[in-house]
Amino acid sequence: MVPTLQTVFPGSYAPNAPADMYAALGKNGQIISIAPSSGIVFIRMGNTGSTGEVPFLFCNEIWKRLNNIICANTPVQNLMQNGSKIHTFPNPIKNELSVQFPSGSQQLVVRNLMGKEILNLKISPELNEITIETKNWNPGIFTISIYSQGGIEVKKVIKN
Repeated sequence: MVPTLQTVFPGSYAPNAPADMYAALGKNGQIISIAPSSGIVFIRMGNTGSTGEVPFLFCNEIWKRLNNIICANTPVQNLMQNGSKIHTFPNPIKNELSVQFPSGSQQLVVRNLMGKEILNLKISPELNEITIETKNWNPGIFTISIYSQGGIEVKKVIKN
């Protein structure tokens, strides 16, 4: 149902939201949106713009943007805990980043500070080092995740 109508429409009110999301829609575009599966609650309390009412589909637009920044969850028990097994250099980085990791590693993923995936590489089992060109990266903080059968190890690097 949408505000002011008692008609039930088939389909999702916000297709970009998780399937278990439910929302409370208030006057002047005020929204409370809750998605238990992702542990997210957002509240919009703003007034309407000068151009008229806030459309009720605004909730879907917010979820569309949230999906671009939501990070994948990683269970803590799967993280490697017995000392660092990957090495990154130089740090801070300029145009290239070298990453050394144990043989048998399966995947390397680079994410920016907002959790957006910048690079995702499958690693050949015999490799233990890779060089990544970073000259087109924006300055900021990045995470390097190495996935192997032993778990995941994450390192932070800085790009000047």
